[in-house]
Amino acid sequence: MHRLTRIATQRYQDAHDTVSDFIRGKEGINVFTKNTTEAINIVVTGLDWEPGDQVVTTVAEHHSNLLPWFRLRQKGVVIIDQ
Repeated sequence: MHRLTRIATQRYQDAHDTVSDFIRGKEGINVFTKNTTEAINIVVTGLDWEPGDQVVTTVAEHHSNLLPWFRLRQKGVVIIDQ
């Protein structure tokens, strides 16, 4: 393996360990994303939604936060936006 690849991999793992220690999380569970929009989309698409499930949000949310939740309406999820 290339030397710089080993260094980069170790630093990446160290960053995960540092965050995990800080938030008292379990090892190997943290996920780094490039931004909040990507993280919200991962959560929205990663859960097993069923018709009748409900999501509560507000119209004050950022547009990139609202759209993934609103798309769940296509699956029969009820979006409550107060």
